[in-house]
Amino acid sequence: MKSLRILALSLLLFLLLATWIIPPHSSFAHDQNPREVPALPEDPAGKAGQFSGQRFRQPPKVEPQLLRRLLDGEPGAQHRVVVDLVQQADLASIPAAMSREQRGSLVVSELQQTARKAQAPLLAFLGQQRQSVQRVRSFWIFNGLAVTANADTILEIATRPEVSTIREDRWLPWLDPLSVAETPDT
Repeated sequence: MKSLRILALSLLLFLLLATWIIPPHSSFAHDQNPREVPALPEDPAGKAGQFSGQRFRQPPKVEPQLLRRLLDGEPGAQHRVVVDLVQQADLASIPAAMSREQRGSLVVSELQQTARKAQAPLLAFLGQQRQSVQRVRSFWIFNGLAVTANADTILEIATRPEVSTIREDRWLPWLDPLSVAETPDT
């Protein structure tokens, strides 16, 4: 019971830190070349006239700075990215009447199940791209993947409907790995 409490608190802390560390999607609003979406059709009653005929900006799936690196980089160069998927777990449906341990267990189960279902088509695609994909790591906590692949593969991932955003993987280790000092005996 104590270990479940620690697990639930650790999960909560991780979620809070993840929402603080992950950059907001609003940074896409500063893109110089956003895709344009056709205007909505005019309302027959004439009530939507204020917006009819206008074009709306839709943020691209690939982070603008990353897109520049992908397009300007050397062919075949490997890039580390994080791919966020559209489908998210429905945690609002979890009953509040359950005990804290039961809710925590159900949250983890729901997140893992959602990630398994949503990531399956993309993981199958990446499995077929073995020559251009160096590394894939699945994350159920936010339903996404860390991928190391060439630019063409990353741009192809961006065309998939299950993908929400692709951003540069900026993860760096907080501590350097311990190294053993060499001595004359070694």
